[in-house]
Amino acid sequence: MSRSKALVSVVTPVYNGGAYLQECIDSVLRQTYDNFEYVIVDNKSTDDTAMLAEQAAALDARVRVIRCDEHVGIIENWNRSLQRISNDSDYVKFVHADDWLFTDCL
Repeated sequence: MSRSKALVSVVTPVYNGGAYLQECIDSVLRQTYDNFEYVIVDNKSTDDTAMLAEQAAALDARVRVIRCDEHVGIIENWNRSLQRISNDSDYVKFVHADDWLFTDCL
């Protein structure tokens, strides 16, 4: 059985982005397109990033949080973020913690 709408994986690889992350999360969750997953990959942050991400995941089943045990460079964190998206994903949209999306972005 095929899906009627493409699955979009929205990915936020983040390190110590707590000051901006909530606005980013809110903008993703307000999308008018509804067939998406939101994967937040915490690169071993030392601020409130993990708490904000976990709160979002508790409120919305589309949000998955990956908390990494080891801090790595930005490119490696992007790569491991891509490894965590759904195998069924048709498209990927990166959005950084200090960015936000217009509601019709997806």
